Amino acid sequence: MKINTESALALEIAVGSGAQNYTQALKYLDKILKINSESVFALGNRGAVKQMLTNCKEALVDVDKALKIDPENAFALANRMGCYKTTTKHLTDLDKALRIDPRNVIALGNRGAVHRMLETYDQALSNLDKVLKIDSKSSFALRTRGEVHRMLGNYNQALIDIDKVLKINPKNVIALRNRGEVQRMFDNQSLIDLDRA
Repeated sequence: MKINTESALALEIAVGSGAQNYTQALKYLDKILKINSESVFALGNRGAVKQMLTNCKEALVDVDKALKIDPENAFALANRMGCYKTTTKHLTDLDKALRIDPRNVIALGNRGAVHRMLETYDQALSNLDKVLKIDSKSSFALRTRGEVHRMLGNYNQALIDIDKVLKINPKNVIALRNRGEVQRMFDNQSLIDLDRA
């Protein structure tokens, strides 16, 4: 059966192999854009996938085009930040995305990560806690919150979050590295985790 409608292709991305396979997702998104070159859904998602593949120049082209079509698209705003060089632009987009959709977990999580980079840890924790109230199994939010707790010296809380990430994905390299660093403070299990990372 040949898939030839934008909505059918979008459904295929959501439930099919495209959800975990970036190359396949790009093929589906390209097909959608052949059907409708101004599909904000396809442009925003293709930009997000390209960003994950570290092709920021192309990612920004797609996301910027989506935002020209729909300047209030919270998904595109939340995802554009990964390719910026300055945190000011990150926060501007994330704040706008959250004014549009206050429960946008991507924007909240990314804003938490930006505040972690800025070392404004209270704001980071506030945003990450909001994500986890909406989605208690968000690996990204748990991992980032664990990093913040580690940086603050809250090692027990850091281990709780990091261990939750590792229950979801036992091979999460960043979580393994963070647990190794935290446990080095407790001087047990750290070499095993650092070796696995």
